[in-house]
Amino acid sequence: AGQCGSSDSDRLITLNVSTLGLNETLQGVQLEKRVTQIAVVDQPTAVVARETFITAPRVSVLECNGNIVSSAVARIAVAIKANAGGGKLSGTLSVPLDGGVASFGDITIDLQGSGYTLEFSYVGNAQVSPVVSQAFSIEAPVSRIDIVSGPGGTTTVASQPFASQPVLHLKSIDGSDVDSSALITASILQNPGMLQAHDPDNVLLMGTKIVRAVRGTVTFTDLAISKASVGQGLAQEGYSLYFLLNDFGSETATFTITP
Repeated sequence: AGQCGSSDSDRLITLNVSTLGLNETLQGVQLEKRVTQIAVVDQPTAVVARETFITAPRVSVLECNGNIVSSAVARIAVAIKANAGGGKLSGTLSVPLDGGVASFGDITIDLQGSGYTLEFSYVGNAQVSPVVSQAFSIEAPVSRIDIVSGPGGTTTVASQPFASQPVLHLKSIDGSDVDSSALITASILQNPGMLQAHDPDNVLLMGTKIVRAVRGTVTFTDLAISKASVGQGLAQEGYSLYFLLNDFGSETATFTITP
C-alpha cells in the first residue's frame, strides 16, 4: 500500500509480485493524492451583523502528511455549527476548491450573538470529517446613518466637488457607534435638474459614489452634480442626496447648484 510522501510530487510505490517462482518489481505506479482532512486557514473573527467578514474565512484540503491537495476536484460547504444568536447564514454556502483552497468572501450572519462557530464540510468522493472554526461574535447591526457633514444648506458650482463633502457615522438602534466596514451608496434623491423642460435628463452625480466605512465612519471626497438648479426658471431649486445601506438610508438637507 502507499504511504504519506514528503513532497507534492506524485508518490511512487513498489509492488513485489511472485508468480510461479518469478519475482518482478513494478515501479513508477502513480497514486492520486487523497484528501484526508480539512484545515481552517483564515478563521472567522468578530463582525457586524449582516456584513461580510473583514478577512474571508478560508479552508484548505490536505493529504495525510499535511500537504495541500492542490489537484482536488470537490467543493466545500459551510454552515453554522454553534448558533449563539439564532442567526441565519447567507451568501455562497458551497464553494469549489481552487488549488486546494476554498474562500467564503460573501457570507453573512444576520443576528447578534457571542460564541458562533462555522462548520466546513467536504463535498466530494473522499470521506473527510468536517472541521469547526474557532468561536466568534456577531455585533449589533447598523440601524441608522447619521450625516455629520455634507452639502446640505450650501451652494456649489455645477461639476465642481462639493466644498463640504459628506461624512457619515453608522449607528446601532440605540445610537451606539458600530465598528462597521459596510459599503454605503450615494445617489441623488430630490432632483430639480430633471424639471428642466429643454433638458430633463443627463443629471449626473459625479465622483466616487460607493464608499466603504472605516470603523463606522464613511467619508466621501469628490462628489459633485453636473447640472445647475439655480437660474433655470425652476419652481424647485434644491437638490438632496440619499445614502443607502441595505434597505434603509438617510437624506441630506437640500442644497443648490449654480451654473
